[in-house]
Amino acid sequence: MLRVMRKHAQNWLMKAILFIIIIVFIFYFGSTRGRNQTETVAIVNDTRISNAEYMKEYQNLLDVYHERYGGQLTDELLKTLNPKKQALDNLIEQSVILSQADELGLTVTDDEIKNAVYSYPVFQKNGVFDKTLYEQRLRYQKMTPEDFEVLQKKTLLAAKLEGLIKESAKVSDAEAHDVYRIQNEKLNVEFVSVPCRSFAGRVTATEKDLENYLKNHGEEFREPRKADLKYIVFRDAEYASSSEVADEDIESYWKDHEQEFVKADGTAVSLAEAKETIRAKLGLAKGMEAAFAAARMAHDTIYMEENFDGYAAKIKRNVQTASIYETQPVTGPLAQLKDLPMLAFDSFAGDILPVISDESGLYVFKVAAIQPSRIPALGAIREKVRERYMEEESKNLCRKKADALLARMKQEGGMQRVASAENLPVAETGLFSPGPEVPGIGTSPDIEEALFEINAAHPFPGGVFSVDGNFVILHLKETGALDAGDFDLKKDSLTRYLAKLKQENFFRSWLDGIKAAMAAQGKIQIIKDAAEL
Repeated sequence: MLRVMRKHAQNWLMKAILFIIIIVFIFYFGSTRGRNQTETVAIVNDTRISNAEYMKEYQNLLDVYHERYGGQLTDELLKTLNPKKQALDNLIEQSVILSQADELGLTVTDDEIKNAVYSYPVFQKNGVFDKTLYEQRLRYQKMTPEDFEVLQKKTLLAAKLEGLIKESAKVSDAEAHDVYRIQNEKLNVEFVSVPCRSFAGRVTATEKDLENYLKNHGEEFREPRKADLKYIVFRDAEYASSSEVADEDIESYWKDHEQEFVKADGTAVSLAEAKETIRAKLGLAKGMEAAFAAARMAHDTIYMEENFDGYAAKIKRNVQTASIYETQPVTGPLAQLKDLPMLAFDSFAGDILPVISDESGLYVFKVAAIQPSRIPALGAIREKVRERYMEEESKNLCRKKADALLARMKQEGGMQRVASAENLPVAETGLFSPGPEVPGIGTSPDIEEALFEINAAHPFPGGVFSVDGNFVILHLKETGALDAGDFDLKKDSLTRYLAKLKQENFFRSWLDGIKAAMAAQGKIQIIKDAAEL
Protein backbone atom coordinates (compact mmCIF):
# COMPACT_ATOMS: atom_id res chain seq x y z
CA MET A 1 0.00 0.00 0.00
CA LEU A 2 2.70 2.51 0.99
CA ARG A 3 4.70 1.60 -2.06
CA VAL A 4 1.72 2.48 -4.21
CA MET A 5 1.21 5.70 -2.25
CA ARG A 6 4.81 6.77 -2.76
CA LYS A 7 4.75 5.92 -6.44
CA HIS A 8 1.60 7.87 -7.16
CA ALA A 9 2.07 10.68 -4.67
CA GLN A 10 1.71 13.33 -7.38
CA ASN A 11 -2.03 12.57 -7.34
CA TRP A 12 -2.31 14.93 -4.34
CA LEU A 13 -0.98 17.76 -6.52
CA MET A 14 -3.59 16.95 -9.17
CA LYS A 15 -6.20 17.27 -6.47
CA ALA A 16 -4.96 20.75 -5.55
CA ILE A 17 -4.99 21.85 -9.19
CA LEU A 18 -8.54 20.54 -9.60
CA PHE A 19 -9.62 22.48 -6.50
CA ILE A 20 -8.38 25.74 -8.06
CA ILE A 21 -10.28 24.99 -11.26
CA ILE A 22 -13.49 24.36 -9.30
CA ILE A 23 -13.12 27.71 -7.47
CA VAL A 24 -12.89 29.47 -10.85
CA PHE A 25 -16.07 27.74 -12.05
CA ILE A 26 -17.91 28.74 -8.85
CA PHE A 27 -16.88 32.38 -9.36
CA TYR A 28 -18.09 32.57 -12.95
CA PHE A 29 -21.07 30.21 -13.02
CA GLY A 30 -22.48 30.24 -9.48
CA SER A 31 -23.35 26.96 -7.77
CA THR A 32 -21.44 23.97 -9.15
CA ARG A 33 -22.83 21.27 -6.93
CA GLY A 34 -23.75 19.09 -9.88
CA ARG A 35 -20.42 19.78 -11.54
CA ASN A 36 -18.52 18.87 -8.37
CA GLN A 37 -20.39 15.58 -8.31
CA THR A 38 -19.29 14.98 -11.90
CA GLU A 39 -15.65 15.70 -11.06
CA THR A 40 -15.68 13.68 -7.84
CA VAL A 41 -15.55 9.89 -8.02
CA ALA A 42 -15.62 9.15 -4.25
CA ILE A 43 -15.70 10.87 -0.86
CA VAL A 44 -13.88 9.57 2.24
CA ASN A 45 -14.55 11.49 5.48
CA ASP A 46 -15.38 14.66 3.52
CA THR A 47 -12.18 14.28 1.45
CA ARG A 48 -13.02 14.23 -2.24
CA ILE A 49 -11.23 11.94 -4.70
CA SER A 50 -11.25 13.65 -8.07
CA ASN A 51 -11.65 12.17 -11.51
CA ALA A 52 -8.20 13.57 -12.35
CA GLU A 53 -6.67 11.60 -9.46
CA TYR A 54 -8.50 8.50 -10.58
CA MET A 55 -7.33 8.81 -14.20
CA LYS A 56 -3.73 9.29 -13.07
CA GLU A 57 -3.89 6.22 -10.83
CA TYR A 58 -5.56 4.19 -13.58
CA GLN A 59 -2.90 5.16 -16.14
CA ASN A 60 -0.11 4.31 -13.70
CA LEU A 61 -1.58 0.84 -13.18
CA LEU A 62 -1.83 0.31 -16.95
CA ASP A 63 1.83 1.31 -17.29
CA VAL A 64 2.79 -1.21 -14.59
CA TYR A 65 0.85 -4.00 -16.31
CA HIS A 66 2.28 -3.20 -19.75
CA GLU A 67 5.79 -3.33 -18.28
CA ARG A 68 5.10 -6.57 -16.41
CA TYR A 69 3.22 -8.55 -19.08
CA GLY A 70 4.38 -6.94 -22.34
CA GLY A 71 2.73 -8.52 -25.37
CA GLN A 72 0.92 -11.03 -23.15
CA LEU A 73 -1.37 -8.29 -21.78
CA THR A 74 -4.53 -9.30 -23.65
CA ASP A 75 -7.99 -7.76 -23.32
CA GLU A 76 -9.04 -10.89 -21.43
CA LEU A 77 -6.20 -10.52 -18.91
CA LEU A 78 -6.98 -6.82 -18.46
CA LYS A 79 -10.58 -7.76 -17.76
CA THR A 80 -9.39 -10.15 -15.05
CA LEU A 81 -6.97 -7.62 -13.53
CA ASN A 82 -9.69 -4.95 -13.59
CA PRO A 83 -7.40 -1.89 -13.29
CA LYS A 84 -10.39 0.48 -13.11
CA LYS A 85 -11.59 -1.06 -9.87
CA GLN A 86 -8.03 -1.37 -8.54
CA ALA A 87 -7.35 2.33 -9.19
CA LEU A 88 -10.47 3.43 -7.33
CA ASP A 89 -9.81 1.01 -4.46
CA ASN A 90 -6.21 2.25 -4.14
CA LEU A 91 -7.29 5.87 -3.84
CA ILE A 92 -10.02 5.08 -1.32
CA GLU A 93 -7.59 3.06 0.82
CA GLN A 94 -5.05 5.88 0.77
CA SER A 95 -7.72 8.28 2.08
CA VAL A 96 -8.93 5.79 4.71
CA ILE A 97 -5.40 5.29 6.06
CA LEU A 98 -4.79 9.04 6.33
CA SER A 99 -8.15 9.65 8.00
CA GLN A 100 -7.44 6.94 10.59
CA ALA A 101 -3.98 8.37 11.27
CA ASP A 102 -5.60 11.74 11.87
CA GLU A 103 -8.23 10.28 14.23
CA LEU A 104 -5.51 8.58 16.27
CA GLY A 105 -3.66 11.87 16.60
CA LEU A 106 -0.52 10.67 14.84
CA THR A 107 1.88 13.44 13.87
CA VAL A 108 5.05 13.89 11.85
CA THR A 109 7.76 16.37 12.84
CA ASP A 110 9.66 18.64 10.47
CA ASP A 111 12.84 16.70 11.26
CA GLU A 112 11.18 13.43 10.23
CA ILE A 113 10.12 14.98 6.93
CA LYS A 114 13.59 16.40 6.39
CA ASN A 115 15.27 13.06 7.11
CA ALA A 116 12.89 11.27 4.73
CA VAL A 117 13.58 13.73 1.91
CA TYR A 118 17.35 13.58 2.49
CA SER A 119 17.29 9.76 2.38
CA TYR A 120 16.10 9.51 -1.24
CA PRO A 121 19.03 8.35 -3.45
CA VAL A 122 17.62 10.30 -6.43
CA PHE A 123 18.24 13.52 -4.50
CA GLN A 124 21.82 12.60 -3.55
CA LYS A 125 25.15 13.20 -5.19
CA ASN A 126 28.01 10.96 -4.01
CA GLY A 127 25.77 9.74 -1.19
CA VAL A 128 24.99 13.26 0.13
CA PHE A 129 21.75 15.22 -0.27
CA ASP A 130 22.09 17.87 -2.98
CA LYS A 131 19.56 20.71 -2.82
CA THR A 132 20.11 21.76 -6.45
CA LEU A 133 19.54 18.21 -7.67
CA TYR A 134 16.48 17.98 -5.40
CA GLU A 135 14.90 21.07 -6.95
CA GLN A 136 15.80 19.96 -10.49
CA ARG A 137 14.18 16.54 -10.00
CA LEU A 138 11.01 18.13 -8.63
CA ARG A 139 10.80 20.67 -11.46
CA TYR A 140 10.98 17.76 -13.90
CA GLN A 141 7.95 16.28 -12.11
CA LYS A 142 6.27 19.71 -12.13
CA MET A 143 6.27 19.93 -8.35
CA THR A 144 7.58 22.41 -5.79
CA PRO A 145 9.57 21.39 -2.68
CA GLU A 146 6.59 22.48 -0.56
CA ASP A 147 4.24 20.17 -2.45
CA PHE A 148 6.65 17.27 -2.20
CA GLU A 149 7.19 17.72 1.52
CA VAL A 150 3.42 17.74 2.10
CA LEU A 151 3.33 14.40 0.32
CA GLN A 152 6.15 13.13 2.51
CA LYS A 153 4.22 14.10 5.61
CA LYS A 154 1.21 12.10 4.44
CA THR A 155 3.38 9.12 3.49
CA LEU A 156 5.12 9.14 6.90
CA LEU A 157 1.77 9.38 8.70
CA ALA A 158 0.50 6.37 6.76
CA ALA A 159 3.72 4.45 7.52
CA LYS A 160 3.37 5.18 11.25
CA LEU A 161 -0.19 3.92 11.29
CA GLU A 162 0.74 0.80 9.33
CA GLY A 163 3.60 0.11 11.74
CA LEU A 164 1.33 0.42 14.78
CA ILE A 165 -1.18 -2.03 13.34
CA LYS A 166 1.45 -4.55 12.27
CA GLU A 167 3.22 -4.51 15.66
CA SER A 168 0.28 -6.36 17.19
CA ALA A 169 0.83 -9.38 14.92
CA LYS A 170 3.27 -11.80 16.58
CA VAL A 171 4.53 -15.26 15.62
CA SER A 172 4.70 -17.95 18.30
CA ASP A 173 7.24 -20.77 18.42
CA ALA A 174 4.38 -23.21 17.81
CA GLU A 175 3.39 -21.43 14.59
CA ALA A 176 6.99 -21.48 13.38
CA HIS A 177 7.26 -25.18 14.19
CA ASP A 178 3.99 -25.93 12.37
CA VAL A 179 5.31 -24.31 9.21
CA TYR A 180 8.63 -26.12 9.56
CA ARG A 181 6.73 -29.38 9.96
CA ILE A 182 4.67 -28.71 6.83
CA GLN A 183 7.83 -27.97 4.85
CA ASN A 184 9.92 -30.89 6.09
CA GLU A 185 7.77 -33.67 7.48
CA LYS A 186 7.45 -36.90 5.48
CA LEU A 187 4.26 -38.95 5.59
CA ASN A 188 3.34 -42.57 5.08
CA VAL A 189 -0.30 -42.72 4.00
CA GLU A 190 -2.37 -45.85 3.60
CA PHE A 191 -5.18 -45.68 1.10
CA VAL A 192 -8.07 -47.56 -0.44
CA SER A 193 -9.35 -47.03 -4.00
CA VAL A 194 -13.03 -47.61 -4.76
CA PRO A 195 -13.29 -48.19 -8.56
CA CYS A 196 -16.28 -46.49 -10.15
CA ARG A 197 -16.41 -48.94 -13.05
CA SER A 198 -17.62 -51.63 -10.64
CA PHE A 199 -20.88 -49.70 -10.24
CA ALA A 200 -21.74 -49.53 -13.94
CA GLY A 201 -23.85 -52.70 -13.79
CA ARG A 202 -26.01 -51.20 -11.04
CA VAL A 203 -27.23 -48.31 -13.17
CA THR A 204 -30.21 -48.43 -15.52
CA ALA A 205 -31.38 -45.61 -17.74
CA THR A 206 -35.04 -45.15 -18.68
CA GLU A 207 -36.15 -42.87 -21.47
CA LYS A 208 -37.37 -40.43 -18.84
CA ASP A 209 -33.93 -40.47 -17.17
CA LEU A 210 -32.27 -39.60 -20.47
CA GLU A 211 -34.77 -36.84 -21.23
CA ASN A 212 -34.22 -35.26 -17.82
CA TYR A 213 -30.47 -35.60 -18.11
CA LEU A 214 -30.44 -33.86 -21.50
CA LYS A 215 -32.73 -31.16 -20.13
CA ASN A 216 -30.42 -30.48 -17.18
CA HIS A 217 -27.11 -30.87 -19.06
CA GLY A 218 -28.08 -29.60 -22.47
CA GLU A 219 -25.19 -27.17 -22.78
CA GLU A 220 -22.73 -30.06 -22.52
CA PHE A 221 -24.17 -31.43 -25.78
CA ARG A 222 -24.58 -28.15 -27.63
CA GLU A 223 -23.31 -28.26 -31.20
CA PRO A 224 -21.49 -25.16 -32.50
CA ARG A 225 -22.55 -23.35 -35.64
CA LYS A 226 -22.12 -25.50 -38.70
CA ALA A 227 -21.34 -24.43 -42.26
CA ASP A 228 -22.44 -26.77 -45.06
CA LEU A 229 -20.19 -26.21 -48.06
CA LYS A 230 -20.00 -27.15 -51.73
CA TYR A 231 -16.64 -26.91 -53.46
CA ILE A 232 -14.68 -27.53 -56.66
CA VAL A 233 -10.97 -28.39 -56.60
CA PHE A 234 -8.39 -27.39 -59.19
CA ARG A 235 -5.30 -29.56 -58.64
CA ASP A 236 -1.91 -28.26 -59.75
CA ALA A 237 -0.83 -31.74 -60.83
CA GLU A 238 -3.74 -32.10 -63.26
CA TYR A 239 -2.75 -28.96 -65.12
CA ALA A 240 0.94 -29.81 -64.92
CA SER A 241 0.40 -33.04 -66.88
CA SER A 242 -1.10 -31.08 -69.75
CA SER A 243 1.47 -28.27 -69.72
CA GLU A 244 4.15 -28.42 -72.39
CA VAL A 245 7.67 -27.36 -71.41
CA ALA A 246 9.99 -26.26 -74.21
CA ASP A 247 13.57 -27.62 -74.34
CA GLU A 248 14.98 -24.09 -74.30
CA ASP A 249 13.15 -23.40 -71.04
CA ILE A 250 14.69 -26.53 -69.54
CA GLU A 251 18.17 -25.56 -70.67
CA SER A 252 17.75 -22.01 -69.35
CA TYR A 253 16.62 -23.30 -65.95
CA TRP A 254 19.56 -25.73 -65.82
CA LYS A 255 22.05 -22.95 -66.50
CA ASP A 256 20.52 -20.68 -63.85
CA HIS A 257 20.35 -23.43 -61.18
CA GLU A 258 23.42 -25.60 -61.81
CA GLN A 259 24.18 -25.57 -58.07
CA GLU A 260 21.01 -27.60 -57.48
CA PHE A 261 22.22 -30.46 -59.67
CA VAL A 262 25.20 -32.04 -57.93
CA LYS A 263 25.77 -35.75 -57.29
CA ALA A 264 26.67 -37.24 -53.89
CA ASP A 265 30.36 -37.33 -54.83
CA GLY A 266 30.33 -33.63 -55.69
CA THR A 267 30.39 -33.98 -59.50
CA ALA A 268 27.93 -31.98 -61.61
CA VAL A 269 24.79 -33.53 -63.09
CA SER A 270 24.62 -33.18 -66.86
CA LEU A 271 21.73 -31.50 -68.64
CA ALA A 272 20.67 -34.82 -70.12
CA GLU A 273 20.54 -36.38 -66.66
CA ALA A 274 18.59 -33.48 -65.15
CA LYS A 275 16.26 -32.88 -68.09
CA GLU A 276 13.21 -34.85 -66.92
CA THR A 277 13.50 -33.58 -63.33
CA ILE A 278 13.53 -30.00 -64.62
CA ARG A 279 10.65 -30.72 -67.02
CA ALA A 280 8.52 -31.98 -64.12
CA LYS A 281 9.39 -28.97 -61.94
CA LEU A 282 8.63 -26.44 -64.67
CA GLY A 283 5.51 -28.35 -65.62
CA LEU A 284 4.25 -28.15 -62.04
CA ALA A 285 4.95 -24.43 -61.93
CA LYS A 286 3.00 -23.94 -65.14
CA GLY A 287 0.31 -26.20 -63.75
CA MET A 288 0.00 -23.98 -60.69
CA GLU A 289 -0.43 -20.93 -62.90
CA ALA A 290 -3.01 -22.69 -65.05
CA ALA A 291 -4.88 -24.04 -62.01
CA PHE A 292 -5.01 -20.58 -60.47
CA ALA A 293 -6.31 -19.07 -63.71
CA ALA A 294 -8.98 -21.77 -63.96
CA ALA A 295 -10.01 -21.33 -60.30
CA ARG A 296 -10.16 -17.55 -60.69
CA MET A 297 -12.28 -17.89 -63.83
CA ALA A 298 -14.61 -20.32 -62.05
CA HIS A 299 -14.96 -18.06 -59.02
CA ASP A 300 -15.72 -14.93 -61.04
CA THR A 301 -18.16 -16.69 -63.39
CA ILE A 302 -20.06 -18.41 -60.59
CA TYR A 303 -20.15 -15.17 -58.59
CA MET A 304 -21.63 -13.25 -61.50
CA GLU A 305 -23.99 -15.92 -62.87
CA GLU A 306 -24.88 -17.70 -59.57
CA ASN A 307 -24.61 -21.08 -61.28
CA PHE A 308 -22.27 -23.15 -59.09
CA ASP A 309 -23.55 -26.60 -60.05
CA GLY A 310 -24.12 -25.65 -63.69
CA TYR A 311 -20.62 -24.24 -64.11
CA ALA A 312 -19.07 -27.29 -62.45
CA ALA A 313 -20.95 -29.54 -64.89
CA LYS A 314 -19.88 -27.33 -67.80
CA ILE A 315 -16.16 -27.69 -66.97
CA LYS A 316 -16.65 -31.34 -65.99
CA ARG A 317 -15.68 -30.91 -62.35
CA ASN A 318 -17.18 -32.90 -59.49
CA VAL A 319 -19.00 -30.86 -56.85
CA GLN A 320 -17.88 -32.07 -53.43
CA THR A 321 -19.48 -31.32 -50.09
CA ALA A 322 -18.22 -30.83 -46.55
CA SER A 323 -19.42 -29.52 -43.21
CA ILE A 324 -17.25 -27.60 -40.76
CA TYR A 325 -17.95 -26.44 -37.20
CA GLU A 326 -17.14 -23.01 -35.79
CA THR A 327 -15.28 -24.09 -32.65
CA GLN A 328 -13.72 -27.29 -33.98
CA PRO A 329 -10.64 -27.73 -36.18
CA VAL A 330 -11.22 -28.65 -39.80
CA THR A 331 -10.35 -32.27 -40.50
CA GLY A 332 -10.02 -34.46 -43.57
CA PRO A 333 -9.03 -33.21 -47.05
CA LEU A 334 -9.72 -29.56 -46.11
CA ALA A 335 -7.56 -29.58 -42.96
CA GLN A 336 -4.81 -27.44 -44.53
CA LEU A 337 -7.18 -24.59 -45.38
CA LYS A 338 -6.55 -22.52 -42.23
CA ASP A 339 -8.64 -19.52 -43.39
CA LEU A 340 -11.68 -21.57 -44.33
CA PRO A 341 -13.57 -21.38 -40.97
CA MET A 342 -13.12 -17.61 -40.68
CA LEU A 343 -14.28 -17.00 -44.25
CA ALA A 344 -17.19 -19.42 -44.01
CA PHE A 345 -18.61 -18.18 -40.71
CA ASP A 346 -18.29 -14.55 -41.76
CA SER A 347 -20.53 -15.32 -44.75
CA PHE A 348 -24.18 -16.10 -45.45
CA ALA A 349 -25.90 -18.99 -47.15
CA GLY A 350 -25.41 -18.70 -50.92
CA ASP A 351 -22.15 -16.72 -50.70
CA ILE A 352 -19.16 -17.61 -52.88
CA LEU A 353 -15.92 -17.51 -50.86
CA PRO A 354 -12.62 -16.14 -52.19
CA VAL A 355 -10.34 -18.69 -53.85
CA ILE A 356 -8.43 -20.62 -51.17
CA SER A 357 -5.32 -22.72 -51.79
CA ASP A 358 -3.24 -25.40 -50.11
CA GLU A 359 -0.02 -27.09 -51.23
CA SER A 360 -1.72 -29.18 -53.90
CA GLY A 361 -4.37 -26.97 -55.45
CA LEU A 362 -7.05 -24.31 -55.29
CA TYR A 363 -10.65 -24.39 -54.08
CA VAL A 364 -13.80 -22.53 -54.98
CA PHE A 365 -16.43 -22.75 -52.21
CA LYS A 366 -20.12 -21.98 -51.99
CA VAL A 367 -21.76 -21.70 -48.59
CA ALA A 368 -24.80 -23.95 -48.96
CA ALA A 369 -26.15 -23.27 -45.46
CA ILE A 370 -25.19 -21.93 -42.04
CA GLN A 371 -26.76 -23.98 -39.27
CA PRO A 372 -27.11 -22.12 -35.94
CA SER A 373 -25.70 -23.49 -32.71
CA ARG A 374 -28.19 -25.91 -31.19
CA ILE A 375 -28.78 -28.65 -28.66
CA PRO A 376 -29.74 -31.76 -30.68
CA ALA A 377 -32.89 -33.69 -29.93
CA LEU A 378 -32.46 -36.79 -27.77
CA GLY A 379 -33.10 -39.08 -30.73
CA ALA A 380 -30.03 -37.75 -32.51
CA ILE A 381 -27.62 -38.19 -29.58
CA ARG A 382 -29.31 -40.87 -27.47
CA GLU A 383 -26.22 -43.08 -27.12
CA LYS A 384 -23.99 -40.17 -26.21
CA VAL A 385 -26.48 -39.02 -23.55
CA ARG A 386 -26.87 -42.57 -22.26
CA GLU A 387 -23.10 -43.02 -21.97
CA ARG A 388 -22.71 -39.72 -20.07
CA TYR A 389 -25.68 -40.50 -17.81
CA MET A 390 -24.43 -43.99 -16.97
CA GLU A 391 -20.94 -42.66 -16.25
CA GLU A 392 -22.22 -39.91 -13.95
CA GLU A 393 -24.64 -42.15 -12.08
CA SER A 394 -21.91 -44.78 -11.61
CA LYS A 395 -19.67 -42.09 -10.21
CA ASN A 396 -22.41 -40.88 -7.86
CA LEU A 397 -22.93 -44.42 -6.51
CA CYS A 398 -19.18 -44.84 -6.17
CA ARG A 399 -18.86 -41.61 -4.19
CA LYS A 400 -21.72 -42.60 -1.88
CA LYS A 401 -20.03 -45.92 -1.21
CA ALA A 402 -16.65 -44.27 -0.58
CA ASP A 403 -18.26 -41.68 1.74
CA ALA A 404 -19.97 -44.46 3.70
CA LEU A 405 -16.71 -46.41 4.00
CA LEU A 406 -14.87 -43.32 5.21
CA ALA A 407 -17.53 -42.71 7.86
CA ARG A 408 -17.20 -46.31 9.10
CA MET A 409 -13.40 -46.10 9.14
CA LYS A 410 -13.48 -42.90 11.16
CA GLN A 411 -15.94 -44.44 13.60
CA GLU A 412 -13.86 -47.59 14.03
CA GLY A 413 -10.51 -45.76 14.10
CA GLY A 414 -8.82 -47.43 11.13
CA MET A 415 -9.31 -48.75 7.63
CA GLN A 416 -7.91 -52.29 7.59
CA ARG A 417 -10.95 -54.17 8.96
CA VAL A 418 -13.52 -52.13 7.01
CA ALA A 419 -11.58 -52.46 3.76
CA SER A 420 -11.11 -56.23 4.25
CA ALA A 421 -14.84 -56.68 4.77
CA GLU A 422 -15.41 -55.01 1.39
CA ASN A 423 -12.59 -56.96 -0.33
CA LEU A 424 -10.74 -53.74 -1.02
CA PRO A 425 -6.92 -53.86 -0.80
CA VAL A 426 -5.13 -51.35 1.42
CA ALA A 427 -1.93 -49.90 -0.04
CA GLU A 428 0.73 -47.57 1.35
CA THR A 429 2.62 -44.67 -0.17
CA GLY A 430 5.72 -45.14 1.97
CA LEU A 431 7.40 -42.08 3.48
CA PHE A 432 7.32 -39.16 1.03
CA SER A 433 7.26 -35.37 1.03
CA PRO A 434 3.72 -34.11 0.32
CA GLY A 435 3.23 -32.72 -3.15
CA PRO A 436 0.84 -32.96 -6.12
CA GLU A 437 2.24 -36.39 -7.11
CA VAL A 438 1.27 -39.01 -4.51
CA PRO A 439 3.06 -42.40 -4.74
CA GLY A 440 0.70 -45.19 -5.77
CA ILE A 441 -2.22 -42.80 -6.31
CA GLY A 442 -1.27 -40.26 -8.95
CA THR A 443 -1.59 -36.50 -9.33
CA SER A 444 -4.20 -34.75 -7.24
CA PRO A 445 -4.01 -31.11 -6.05
CA ASP A 446 -6.91 -31.85 -3.67
CA ILE A 447 -4.99 -34.67 -2.00
CA GLU A 448 -1.89 -32.47 -1.80
CA GLU A 449 -3.88 -29.88 0.13
CA ALA A 450 -5.38 -32.52 2.43
CA LEU A 451 -1.95 -33.95 3.28
CA PHE A 452 -1.04 -30.69 5.01
CA GLU A 453 -4.14 -30.91 7.20
CA ILE A 454 -4.01 -34.47 8.51
CA ASN A 455 -2.01 -35.34 11.63
CA ALA A 456 -1.86 -37.96 14.36
CA ALA A 457 -4.91 -36.51 16.14
CA HIS A 458 -6.90 -36.29 12.88
CA PRO A 459 -5.52 -39.01 10.58
CA PHE A 460 -8.45 -38.95 8.14
CA PRO A 461 -9.09 -35.98 5.81
CA GLY A 462 -12.56 -34.47 5.57
CA GLY A 463 -13.66 -36.36 2.46
CA VAL A 464 -12.80 -38.73 -0.35
CA PHE A 465 -10.92 -37.82 -3.54
CA SER A 466 -11.66 -38.49 -7.21
CA VAL A 467 -8.54 -39.72 -9.03
CA ASP A 468 -8.48 -41.42 -12.44
CA GLY A 469 -11.95 -42.95 -12.24
CA ASN A 470 -11.64 -44.04 -8.60
CA PHE A 471 -12.58 -42.55 -5.26
CA VAL A 472 -9.64 -42.67 -2.89
CA ILE A 473 -9.82 -42.82 0.92
CA LEU A 474 -6.72 -41.73 2.83
CA HIS A 475 -5.47 -42.47 6.34
CA LEU A 476 -2.25 -41.19 7.89
CA LYS A 477 -0.30 -44.21 9.10
CA GLU A 478 2.92 -42.60 10.31
CA THR A 479 5.10 -39.53 10.03
CA GLY A 480 8.85 -39.35 9.67
CA ALA A 481 10.90 -37.90 12.52
CA LEU A 482 11.81 -34.21 12.28
CA ASP A 483 15.34 -32.96 12.85
CA ALA A 484 15.10 -30.79 15.99
CA GLY A 485 18.58 -29.37 15.42
CA ASP A 486 17.70 -28.29 11.89
CA PHE A 487 14.58 -26.53 13.21
CA ASP A 488 16.66 -24.63 15.76
CA LEU A 489 18.98 -23.45 12.99
CA LYS A 490 16.11 -22.25 10.80
CA LYS A 491 13.78 -21.00 13.53
CA ASP A 492 14.84 -17.32 13.50
CA SER A 493 14.71 -16.86 9.73
CA LEU A 494 11.42 -18.76 9.56
CA THR A 495 9.94 -16.61 12.33
CA ARG A 496 10.98 -13.41 10.54
CA TYR A 497 9.43 -14.60 7.31
CA LEU A 498 6.19 -15.60 9.03
CA ALA A 499 6.07 -12.33 10.97
CA LYS A 500 6.25 -10.34 7.75
CA LEU A 501 3.57 -12.48 6.14
CA LYS A 502 1.34 -12.36 9.21
CA GLN A 503 1.75 -8.60 9.59
CA GLU A 504 0.76 -8.00 5.97
CA ASN A 505 -2.33 -10.18 6.39
CA PHE A 506 -3.16 -8.54 9.72
CA PHE A 507 -2.92 -5.04 8.25
CA ARG A 508 -4.99 -6.10 5.24
CA SER A 509 -7.71 -7.48 7.51
CA TRP A 510 -7.66 -4.33 9.66
CA LEU A 511 -7.94 -2.07 6.61
CA ASP A 512 -10.80 -4.11 5.12
CA GLY A 513 -12.63 -3.94 8.44
CA ILE A 514 -12.18 -0.17 8.75
CA LYS A 515 -13.39 0.34 5.18
CA ALA A 516 -16.48 -1.77 5.82
CA ALA A 517 -17.28 0.12 9.03
CA MET A 518 -16.81 3.53 7.39
CA ALA A 519 -18.96 2.52 4.44
CA ALA A 520 -21.73 1.37 6.81
CA GLN A 521 -21.54 4.73 8.61
CA GLY A 522 -21.78 6.63 5.32
CA LYS A 523 -18.21 7.91 5.63
CA ILE A 524 -17.25 6.35 2.28
CA GLN A 525 -19.40 7.38 -0.65
CA ILE A 526 -18.82 6.02 -4.16
CA ILE A 527 -20.05 8.75 -6.50
CA LYS A 528 -19.06 6.86 -9.64
CA ASP A 529 -18.68 3.10 -9.78
CA ALA A 530 -15.45 1.87 -11.38
CA ALA A 531 -17.42 0.38 -14.28
CA GLU A 532 -18.69 3.89 -15.16
CA LEU A 533 -15.22 5.45 -15.24
